[in-house]
This record gives sequence, structure tokens and C-alpha cells, in this order.
Amino acid sequence: MRPTRFLRHVAVAAGGLLAAAAVFSPADAQTGGAAPALNVDVTAEVLGSAPFSVSATDVTDGDNGLLKHGVVVTWNDAQSAILGDARFTHHVSAEAGEGDLVISGRGCGASWADVEQQVLFPCTLDLQAFPVSQGESHEYPVWIHPSVGPLTLQPGTYVVDQVVSWYRANAEDQAQQVTVRLTYEVSEAPPAFDISVTATVLESGAPVSVGTTPVTMADGRYSHGVRVTWNGTGTATLDDARFAHQVVAEDGTGDLITTGRGCGANWNESSGEVFIACTADLQIIELDPGEAHQYPVTITPSIGPKQLEPGTYIVDEPIAWQPASGTGGQFTIRLTYTVTAADGTPGVFTPALSESGISIASWSGGPASELPEAKSYWTTVDGALVPYVPGAPAFVNARFSSLFPQQIPAGTLFIVIR
Repeated sequence: MRPTRFLRHVAVAAGGLLAAAAVFSPADAQTGGAAPALNVDVTAEVLGSAPFSVSATDVTDGDNGLLKHGVVVTWNDAQSAILGDARFTHHVSAEAGEGDLVISGRGCGASWADVEQQVLFPCTLDLQAFPVSQGESHEYPVWIHPSVGPLTLQPGTYVVDQVVSWYRANAEDQAQQVTVRLTYEVSEAPPAFDISVTATVLESGAPVSVGTTPVTMADGRYSHGVRVTWNGTGTATLDDARFAHQVVAEDGTGDLITTGRGCGANWNESSGEVFIACTADLQIIELDPGEAHQYPVTITPSIGPKQLEPGTYIVDEPIAWQPASGTGGQFTIRLTYTVTAADGTPGVFTPALSESGISIASWSGGPASELPEAKSYWTTVDGALVPYVPGAPAFVNARFSSLFPQQIPAGTLFIVIR
């Protein structure tokens, strides 16, 4: 298989229609509408002594793809006071890992500055004051930005220290400051859907056969491959299929959005539609008889108001082919996706693990986040032992994570130490 690159100006709207002539860089082609599938828990504490206590509300979905929670400050002193307008605008990296947490408070936003290569926090100038008496509370809103520029939120622990000021009535010049610490625990959420896909060629007699790889999940998106095998005589070339589509469920109301190599999907607020942009480096795939090429396909579960839901979805992708000499043609690959809600049942070991000591057991399948509590896990890959230590720094589990980035296959044997 010998890919040959050539340039062509491409901007593809959902469904594969040519929208405009423009050249996009790889950065332009990144998906901007879906956040990674993450579980985010946050706790709050006061550092040192203070006349108030704090707590954090649960993290929920906010507007425009953001997450949201509150920081509740409860005043405990018998004498009333006034709380300052803490804005909670921060960018911190994971304590152990490569992720970035970006949060903003009331009246603030977060944007990426290409020149400065940093996050900027524009805030309104209408600072407020919040009177509180004993037993009363004030809730500061906090928005979590799953991605800002090249920064993305990833599993890990993040610590944010925010100064909150308070003062007595008519004594603003004697304001005191207290630090509130927020600790965010971010973990990968289990897949929301089980997705299977099959591929068929619509044209009878087409000189190819097709198949698909299993659908896996990473960073909140599902992906699989479409494998095309050339069955004709002599060398031929295949076009660079981009699999850029938005289709509605055959038996429901959900939307399936797929993109291929070098493509990404964004929600266009002004037009109220999905826009799929692709890089300009189209390839010609050269195949000898019996050779195969695998096209990558990514599924984005949500973009703007468009959401993937259980149902059956059909995508038709035309691919042109050309022999070394003579007349070529075109065939259409039909992908049929069956989407069901994941049952959320955690994986299990067979036989059951001992309460303590060492066990050897087979895993039923699922991500590392579903492994039961243990000191360490060991499995063999190519005859070498590979460890996984829950809660350890990322570098300790780097080898294991690279081997099993999404799911640990069913039947994997482990030595478990508890």
C-alpha cells in the first residue's frame, strides 16, 4: 500500500457537500463541539481558620458544552459580614498527568491567546458584595471548560486555591482574606452507548470487499476502521474517503456524526448546523491485488444540540477507483450502525478475587476504571509482566495505559495483589 499525497482545496459540510474553497490546517480540523466523557467530582475546604465553612455542589452540565458547579460559603460568626465577589478564574495542570483544568466564575469567560500562548480570562467590571448573617450562605458559580485552545481536561487530580475576602459593614478597608481550596478528581466515564457497525458494498460485482473493526472509545469519542481490500487484477488506486456525514436515526430522533482522517466537526451557532472541516492533504491509496487499506472513522456523540441516541443509522460513502490503465469506476460502502444504551454493568473476575493476598483470575472485559480495589494488577504481554497500580502517578502506569487505552479485553488474565 503506497499513499500518495496531493493538495486540493477542501471544506466539507455535513453529508459530504462542498461548502467553500479554503485550506484548513490540522488545528482547524479539530472537533470543537464535544467534551470528553469524564466524571468530575469536586470538594472544597478552607485553609486555616475562618468565620465561615465551605462546600461544593455536584458538577452538572452547563451551557455551550461547559460543566458547572457551585462553591457554597456559609457564614458561621454571630456578627454579620459582607463577602467579596470571588471570580474563580484559574488554569491549573493535573497534579500527576498531562491534563489542564480551566475554570471561570461569575461574569468571566476563558479563551486561548495564540500570541501569548496562554488562557485569557475576560471578566465584567461589575464586582458585587454579598451580605451574610449567621447561618446564611452564598453560592459562587464555577464553570469548567473541557477544552480551551490546545488545552484539554483529562483524568487526574487538580487543585485550585481561591482567595475569598470578607469585611464588616462600613469597614471595607479592613477586609480579610481566606483561601478556599477546591480539589477536582477527574476520571474517565464509562461509555454511554454500545455501538456495532457492519459494512457492505452496494454495487454488485465491485472489485473490492469491505469489513469493519470493533468500535472503541477514547477522549469522549468513538472510533473504528473501515477496511477495503482490492480484489481486482493489477494495481489500482482508491480515493481518500473522508466519511464526513450527519445522519438521523432510521428508527428514532438521534443524530450520528462521523468524520474521517484529517476531519473534525464543529457546531455553527449562526447557521444552526454542523460544519465538518477537513485538511487539504487528500491521498491516493495505491493497492496491489489482495492488499487492503483501512480508513479511520470517528463518531462524535454530541455537537451543539445534536445528540447520538439509541437507534439504527445508515451512512453511504462513495469511493472512486482507478486501474493502472483503462477505465475506473466507483463503489459505495454502506455502514450500518446499531446503537444501544450501555448497561453500565462493571466487569468481574472469574474466579472471584480473594479478600487479601494473591489471586489469578480472568477479567470479563471493561476499562481499568472498573477494576475492583486492589494494591496492584499484573498481566503478561509478549511474555513480559506489565503492572497497573491504581492511584499511582501516570508514568507508573504508562505502559499499561498505552496497551489498554480504552478497554481491557475480555479473557485477559491478571495476577491481582490485595
